[in-house]
Amino acid sequence: TPPLNLMELTGYNIYSDGKRVGVIGIDKLSYTVKDLPHSTSIPIQIAPVTAAGEGEKSVPIMCSTLNLSDYPPKKPILSTSGGANEINVSWIDPPKQLGPIDHYELVMNGEVIYSGKEQGYRVSNLEPLTNYTFNVRVVTADKYVIESEPAKKKAGSKEDEGISSEEKEALIAERDAMEARLKAELARLKALEAAFKEEEMIRRQEVDHKLTLGLEVVLLSILMTLTSRELCLRPY
Repeated sequence: TPPLNLMELTGYNIYSDGKRVGVIGIDKLSYTVKDLPHSTSIPIQIAPVTAAGEGEKSVPIMCSTLNLSDYPPKKPILSTSGGANEINVSWIDPPKQLGPIDHYELVMNGEVIYSGKEQGYRVSNLEPLTNYTFNVRVVTADKYVIESEPAKKKAGSKEDEGISSEEKEALIAERDAMEARLKAELARLKALEAAFKEEEMIRRQEVDHKLTLGLEVVLLSILMTLTSRELCLRPY
């Protein structure tokens, strides 16, 4: 169709996968399509709107949503040091994070058994010599949910079935390195706070010193004025 006269244009219709999902005015140059499935590609189109109706849709542009598989958390570490009917589960932050983490979820055999900010949980009242499967879910501040690969463990077993000793050592080393980085960052922030407080104290001392000098000058001026008056009033 021939180009529309801009004077007749009233807005645009936004289409996602062939369905209209929004309408914007001619003063807008962008639109956010929400509630799309992650890890997929979706065709996006726009169509001009005039008083006579809708014009021809644009050529589809394929847009890819966020691929959550690029941010997988490590599988949990399992141990049975607590007893024959207990399994200790621990985990670390993903090496590559999709924004701030809000909380974690621990899934056992498909059911969430823990939700919180701690990175460890002791599962009790298990059936001895029974296999259990665990996954860790990372829930971000933007409500993205990313699940780890499963780790399996038999209650009462002394061998970790979900992770090898080499993987376990690597995870522990990674956790220790992350803790060290956090401690270093905390020390840096404390040093900045101390430097700020020292600078503020010096600034206050300078202000107090200036006020003291100003007061001395005023008193000296008053004293000189009184002395001058006394000399003028003194009889010769």
